[in-house]
Amino acid sequence: MQVDMTIRNKTQRTLRNWELGFEYAPVIASAYSVTMKKISSSDYSFDAKDILWNSAVPAGGTVKFGFIASPGSATLLPSAYRFTYLGQSSVPSPTPTPTPYPTPGPGATPTPTPTPTPTSPITVVTLPEARVTYTITADWGSGFNADVTIENRTTSVLRDWKLAFLAEWTVSTIWNARVTPTANLRTFDASTFAWNKDIPAGGRVSFGFTATPGGPKPAPTVFTLRHAGTTPTPTPTPTPTPTPSATPGPVATPTPAPTPSATPGPVATPTPAPTPSATPGPVATPTPAPSSPNTVVTFPEARVTFAVNSDWGTAFNTQVTIENRTDSVLKDWSLSIPADWGISVIWNAIATPTANLRTFDASVFSWNKDIPAAGSVTFGFIGSPGGLTGAPVNITFRHAGTITTPTPTVSPVTMAVLSAPTATNFSLSRAAKPPVTSAPKPAVSPTASPAATPVVSSTPKPKPKPKPKPKPKPKPKPKPKPKQKANASAPVR
Repeated sequence: MQVDMTIRNKTQRTLRNWELGFEYAPVIASAYSVTMKKISSSDYSFDAKDILWNSAVPAGGTVKFGFIASPGSATLLPSAYRFTYLGQSSVPSPTPTPTPYPTPGPGATPTPTPTPTPTSPITVVTLPEARVTYTITADWGSGFNADVTIENRTTSVLRDWKLAFLAEWTVSTIWNARVTPTANLRTFDASTFAWNKDIPAGGRVSFGFTATPGGPKPAPTVFTLRHAGTTPTPTPTPTPTPTPSATPGPVATPTPAPTPSATPGPVATPTPAPTPSATPGPVATPTPAPSSPNTVVTFPEARVTFAVNSDWGTAFNTQVTIENRTDSVLKDWSLSIPADWGISVIWNAIATPTANLRTFDASVFSWNKDIPAAGSVTFGFIGSPGGLTGAPVNITFRHAGTITTPTPTVSPVTMAVLSAPTATNFSLSRAAKPPVTSAPKPAVSPTASPAATPVVSSTPKPKPKPKPKPKPKPKPKPKPKPKQKANASAPVR
């Protein structure tokens, strides 16, 4: 259920840094245009201190915010309201207001001051098929907030509406619609918002925006509404159908001629008998329907819980939880759900639509993209259309890999330390002895040294390579030089 809240300033001064609190039985899942604090299970507080354009209520003006809660019930209303601003409660605000204004004789002078509220004008334009209400909800000088409501005055659905009017301001932020500016013309439509693009018969749609500049300004003019067509739903047709059916009823009654045959009388009696039996049949069918959109799917490594928190017909709010069933981190998860919903808002994840498949992941959210061991991650979204009657099927879960951190290796060391202090006089030297005696044993048991020796022994095998050493070629013996003849060289005596 979606709830809109409006705070109206009845004083002649701006109420800055306001804060509103109340008690509310339904669970509030999310809020917009404010920051929500859950004080207890049924106590909530709202403020806009971090949302500059909504943090002050102008004199005679309003601010708006909203939230989504479940279960939806129009009979459950907030209670125990409390309102503060700049550290003051709302009680003293009306006290100074009557004192200064009745005192001066020209009491009529301050009266026109709130009247010319061009800061928050309301413009209502009636068109042949719709009524448009343009309201400035807040104005802080440099900018302003405006809400636009389009009411369907016909008995048919106005499909793919488009609203245009003349204005000179610039839209900086817009919600529930989109804007196309051309010169002094501002054209709005909601073609990308499935839950807001059609105006139901006798119903309404709304959107809002933030624009600049603020301050006094003329109201928009020359409003034009266009739509793609109408979808009438003629209800008078079924009305005449039961009328003739009632006529043949009494026709069968005047046939009391076969009254003597009382036997056929009971034959008519069993006819109503099945009628009540058939009645509870359909009654039982819609009973499980509200819970049917919810489902739990278990995979070898994870468990996925798909829970619809609220469904208001045109859209629904759901939360998805993925639990890690392993003792390892599941990195970069992704979840694919066969569905054709449109997704307008999503948090803690991103959605990639392809045909009738919606794929979710948190790759851009570093704190949510990995699922811790035995932990979980959660994300949610608002989808449309609502009125879900069945749970999604064929859900697929994937992840990039796992990261294991074996902790058992630390436990034996801890056990050895705990078993040490068995002596009556505890001392560091005595407590250290047991670990010392046990330490060499596991060091020897792995017998790492013999494992190394065969590695060394394998290396000498290629030693035969140096065999060429004995192959040195014998050096050729120098040939004896020819002896010189003595007779020729000896001197003659």
